[in-house]
Amino acid sequence: MIAAMLAACLGQDCRTDLGAVIDRLGSDCVREREDASAILRYVGEPALPDLDRAAKSGDPEVAGRARALIAYLGPHRPEVLREMAHLFLHACGTFRGGRLEASARYAEAVLRIDPGYAPARELLEAAARAREEEGARERFLERVDAWREETREDLGLLPGARSIRYLSRTSWAEIARHLRCDVHLFAATDVPECIHIHRKLETMKIDLAFENTKLEDILAFIRDFSGLNIILDAAVRDRVDPDREITFKVKDLALKNVLKLLLAQFGLDYVVTREQVVLLTESGRRGDPGDF
Repeated sequence: MIAAMLAACLGQDCRTDLGAVIDRLGSDCVREREDASAILRYVGEPALPDLDRAAKSGDPEVAGRARALIAYLGPHRPEVLREMAHLFLHACGTFRGGRLEASARYAEAVLRIDPGYAPARELLEAAARAREEEGARERFLERVDAWREETREDLGLLPGARSIRYLSRTSWAEIARHLRCDVHLFAATDVPECIHIHRKLETMKIDLAFENTKLEDILAFIRDFSGLNIILDAAVRDRVDPDREITFKVKDLALKNVLKLLLAQFGLDYVVTREQVVLLTESGRRGDPGDF
């Protein structure tokens, strides 16, 4: 059975047969589930687009196995996509704020990851037109705002995500290795006064071990440890239960990731403002064009 299915997958109608194999990830038969997983590992990276769709399946067995296979086949891919989304959001935000040179730099950085990514290319061309043609930026803002709404940095979701190329494991790893420094180099070039905050968030590592502790008490410790000015946005203050207690433990984790993990439990995220404040906001809020 497994030999026949594998032969079919490696034949001309690979896409159709991969779909059939993925369906077997949710089979009631343990052997069929294991065989399907083995085939998809063997097929490798070409199976990733189909596995991406399977990871959103309503069947928890299929979704769980698909996510595990994605992690095996492309271990760096989620990180790269999150940073790609981070760059694209900066490209959109700086375009909206009229900082066209900065927008072009961010768009070019996205295109270094995937030269065929159409939204980044469109944005780069729009920035060039806006520098030459009066009113061109304003006409493009509706499209930029739609892209911002579609993009979720925390999930690595971007407009037209299905068109993003699927690189080899080596290529993903190489991009991941350089990308984080590039992201904050751009931010520092655009807003020099924020460079030390971004560097601290990226490089400072911390251990936390809190049990049944309120968010404000955990944040107070992080403030004292890091020296960062971390405040809660007034617009979301009433939405956070001040008495809710959580257990939160991390070890040797970068401060940026610590904040994201901690705040996600409260539906929050953070941005760095021109006032050199780490502002805690509602998750998914993109902030003003000056926020990073």
